[in-house]
Amino acid sequence: MIADPDVEGLLPEFRIVRCCGTQSQSLQAGLSQVRDNAAMIVLGDMPNIDADIIRKIAAAPGPAALWDGTRICPPASIPRALFTRIFSLTGDVGARDLLRSLPDLNRVQVPSHLLKDIDHRRDLDEDLSS
Repeated sequence: MIADPDVEGLLPEFRIVRCCGTQSQSLQAGLSQVRDNAAMIVLGDMPNIDADIIRKIAAAPGPAALWDGTRICPPASIPRALFTRIFSLTGDVGARDLLRSLPDLNRVQVPSHLLKDIDHRRDLDEDLSS
């Protein structure tokens, strides 16, 4: 999923799905294109997430997401069996509450600072200075 067409040219090896709707619509548009048995949801505004963290999520059996002891956050691995439940979401919500409700969710623990997301330039400046 990409909302900014300028980013598309930077990712020639990816199949790009465009959506500028709500968070649930964006997630659903992306999942509608998945042909595999699971999807990895990774957000582009979390600069502290590296390949090792994504590998840990991918290696976990079943549904998996990052956890700092309090919050469930992407990246998350979502098996196809959960897609139907995600397609019922509406509004500006993602899969967090659904994942949190799963007794079999594999919680990959990380320090809280790794879950920082960057929505504005000032967020990046704060992250770089800490």
